[in-house]
Amino acid sequence: MIATFALVVVAVALVCAGLYGLLGKPSTHTGKKRKQHVVNGFRVGGGILLGFALMTILIGSSQIAFGIVHSTKLSRFFAFLLSLGSLALILSMIQLWAKYFAGWIGYSVLNGLFMMSGGHLVNNPAVLVAPLVVHFGYHNRICERPCVLAFKQNIFAQSN
Repeated sequence: MIATFALVVVAVALVCAGLYGLLGKPSTHTGKKRKQHVVNGFRVGGGILLGFALMTILIGSSQIAFGIVHSTKLSRFFAFLLSLGSLALILSMIQLWAKYFAGWIGYSVLNGLFMMSGGHLVNNPAVLVAPLVVHFGYHNRICERPCVLAFKQNIFAQSN
């Protein structure tokens, strides 16, 4: 009951802040800055929700369209159209998310390295992951040797 009340209070506060950002006419300089912060916050939050919805639609409808998942409510043709529409919207808004893409990829790689070096999932230690095994011998192909040497140097540099 208390949690529901807290959520209702937060929802009402967000609606009031949104209405202020949309309709409010501040008279002071600090009021104008506050309004701009509210507008930017709602823009970022809306962008995050839109990106999540578009990626969910793209992945889910692609699975149905390619026959990986069978659905009785959505035909394969409509799922294919839905995935194409979602992909078109994602690509049309590339200017908005491209600057964050490298960070997402870097975080994913870092999370994968943590899992492989620790031997288990980061958020669930009961689930084991194959450990990271790198062969440092000379049987590597000549094109792999610089990568292995750079990896060794990076590992040893971090330990010092």
